[in-house]
Amino acid sequence: NAAIEFTKSRPANQGEVVADEEITYTLTYRNTGRFTLSGITLRDTLPPNVSLVATAPNPSSIISGPPDALVWSLGSLDPGKSSSVVLTVKVNAGVTSGVLTNIAEINTNQTQPKSVQVSSTVRDAPVLTLTKTTPRTTYHGGESVEYILAYENTGSGDALKVILEDKFPSDLTFVSATDGIAPSGGTLTWDLGTLGPGQSGLKVIRAMVPNGAYTPPIFVANQADIRSDKTRATAGALIEVTDLPSFTVTKTVDQGTASPGDVLHYTIEVTKTGGAATDVFLSDQLPTGIDPSTLITDYPLASGNANDNLNADVSSGRLVWNLPNFPPGNATATIHVNTIVESPIPPGTELRNSAFVTASELASSTSSNTVLTTIDSSPELALSKSANTQVSFSDPTSGTSD
Repeated sequence: NAAIEFTKSRPANQGEVVADEEITYTLTYRNTGRFTLSGITLRDTLPPNVSLVATAPNPSSIISGPPDALVWSLGSLDPGKSSSVVLTVKVNAGVTSGVLTNIAEINTNQTQPKSVQVSSTVRDAPVLTLTKTTPRTTYHGGESVEYILAYENTGSGDALKVILEDKFPSDLTFVSATDGIAPSGGTLTWDLGTLGPGQSGLKVIRAMVPNGAYTPPIFVANQADIRSDKTRATAGALIEVTDLPSFTVTKTVDQGTASPGDVLHYTIEVTKTGGAATDVFLSDQLPTGIDPSTLITDYPLASGNANDNLNADVSSGRLVWNLPNFPPGNATATIHVNTIVESPIPPGTELRNSAFVTASELASSTSSNTVLTTIDSSPELALSKSANTQVSFSDPTSGTSD
């Protein structure tokens, strides 16, 4: 006798579907009889509110509807043999309810027609969102890092079987996480269950940067993923781990003793090692006994900063320079200052002077040594002097002097 078996299936978890979701149907037919079947024709009628995405093999013809129907002319099939047709459709955008029933029928020259159908119910779609942030983007050895994961269902339907996962970076040391979750196989996992429309939450992961050398710096990437039965989202965070910068400030003066009206040549050398340094300010308070109006310096003085202490005030002798950012590694900047000793000035007056540097990465300033010039006598003649203003500045990005 002649006989054919015909089945149609879709993924078991697609009893419910949402807008923009794809459904893949598999139609399988098998010759269960003793004779070769010929003239096999398969017809699949698409449900309303879906669009065709792909088929394998391609249909022999498409009958436009609605409803649209796909037709395959499949030839012959020997006894005991089977074959299949696969088609994928996508639920149209904006569809929020209804039942999608897909009906297929198979005919041969030797058997009666057989039909099968499978249905899915359309429901409101959830939309999961996820962000991952850190309080800052640059860290140093021994510091704590806090990752904040914020998630929300912004859709109109329930998000079911929600799982939140975070792949903890191997470059950091795990400390703790919300709900006492710890990494398993390098991944932290929260089972969030069902998230209704508008529901949201936060999870926090705390880590530590191991002590060590980080010049050049390393970049630590971290990714989290949230998924439900119908939607998913990912978010990542990237931090830079680098050494703290370390400064040395050296100040020299060309004269240990001077007379009123003498020109003093000060040199300030700022040397940095370790990580990058930004918002670098060099400050120097001229001592009493120096005429600030005679100041000549080879690098522009700072001005226009919101913090007035970071602006130079030549009239009061406060000198401030906003140096260029220093890259990781070794770099040097050199500034020259020429000033004239006031006249008159009592013999024996000590002109003590030092400088200090600050950077946004450092909690405290770094001071130079103190230089001393002692006034040894008062001149009896009026002197006219000019300062040599040819100076140089070492580019901190190269560590070489121009």
